[in-house]
Amino acid sequence: MKKATWLISTVAAALLASGAPLTIKAAGPGEAKDNLNTSTDAAFVLKDDADTAEANSVALFSIKPGNLSLKAVPNFNFGNAAVKQLIDGPLALGLANGNVEPGKEGYDGNDANTLEVLDYRGTNAGWTLTAKLGAFAGPTTLTASSLALSGSASGSNYSGSLGTGNIAQAAATVLAPEKGQGSGATTGTVATAKLELPKTANASAGDYRASIVWTLAASPSGTTPMETDNTKSDTAASAID
Repeated sequence: MKKATWLISTVAAALLASGAPLTIKAAGPGEAKDNLNTSTDAAFVLKDDADTAEANSVALFSIKPGNLSLKAVPNFNFGNAAVKQLIDGPLALGLANGNVEPGKEGYDGNDANTLEVLDYRGTNAGWTLTAKLGAFAGPTTLTASSLALSGSASGSNYSGSLGTGNIAQAAATVLAPEKGQGSGATTGTVATAKLELPKTANASAGDYRASIVWTLAASPSGTTPMETDNTKSDTAASAID
């Protein structure tokens, strides 16, 4: 501080000699021993009424992190088909009107075809949501050959299309905001879902239900759904539809 004090004194002397008002400025926060309040005689003294003094202080606030969470996953109702259609198969079914009755395999799902992920971690690291369809249980067990979804998603800083991979064969990416995207609330809507069942000679009549496992992971995957506009823990949560 000796060099700084000497410079201030030199500048002050020059200003006084010129008759200009003297403004005394602090050098910044510095070390605690150099702060204004560390001794009784530490101050920037105005020599007369024309002088001014300036000092620097600090403004501070903190943003606390939140969580990454899976808030909503959809149920799918594929309506009705005839035994003859499945025997003659293969059989393709689309989404139908009507709710899915809650049950052992469907307690997490909603009937609005809605997906929602909340990311308030504050890391802007991105995340991945995948889905996997299980076998249909009923009078017999039926395994789908394909289930593909289509739709869109948008949120606080993400806009894109749902992945269209076959979730009947393996877990496939549905949403995957990259690093720097997907923070805040992201909501997706499944516009269409196409279920394909193989030809089944011994088809039996009855109701068939299958689980869809939705898995939310805390980092983006290597496979990203089609993205538009401004788009570009390990497993954090999973839900069974």
